[in-house]
Amino acid sequence: MSVRGFINIDIDTWNRKKRASVCYAGRCGSMQSTIKWARRYVKKDTDFALEVLNLAMKEEEKVRNVITRFNRRFG
Repeated sequence: MSVRGFINIDIDTWNRKKRASVCYAGRCGSMQSTIKWARRYVKKDTDFALEVLNLAMKEEEKVRNVITRFNRRFG
């Protein structure tokens, strides 16, 4: 899954350096829909609900890793 929608790229006006940061609006929308789906399936299929939540946690980790790599390379 692509993490582009969850990352903002900002350019400093003073020294023209690029910085990556989390797009909180995108993350909130993603987490809200994930929690909605997990809540829907928690009573029917607990294993599937846990799988959905674990997938969301892995996605969050992937976003943080991409931001760290971008800032290390271009920051």
